[in-house]
Amino acid sequence: MSEQPSVNHEPVHVDVSYDKSETSLKPAVVGGIVVIALCLLASGIAWLTLDGFEAGAARRDSGLSQLARQERPQLPRGIDQIPSPRLEVNETLTLKAQRDSEDRLKEYGWNDAKKGTVYIPIAEAMRLLADPETAKAKGIRVETPKGGAK
Repeated sequence: MSEQPSVNHEPVHVDVSYDKSETSLKPAVVGGIVVIALCLLASGIAWLTLDGFEAGAARRDSGLSQLARQERPQLPRGIDQIPSPRLEVNETLTLKAQRDSEDRLKEYGWNDAKKGTVYIPIAEAMRLLADPETAKAKGIRVETPKGGAK
């Protein structure tokens, strides 16, 4: 394998050669431009589609009423109108209050004294409704021991 000097004094191997006409950047550049153009086209189509959806939603939604727009707090001026979050300060007190309200349901008391409605313990209500005569008087269908309905 001998190397022969070329005209520009570079060594040339006899067995190695290539065709310079096949090496061109033109297809790569054109392909890149086509990809960029397709991306821009897709972005434009997506933008127009979303803009159309937004316009359609605006036509269907009447928005806030005049009164609601006036009373709605405008930030940052209306920050004082927005209530602060209600955090649980003491878990023990909150749990005690919840249990006390549930314990009151186990006792007798007035639900609405003006209407004459009371609340009674669940166990007592079940006992009363288990009595066929009381249940029938309240309009509840009662099964007889024979299995038939009255």
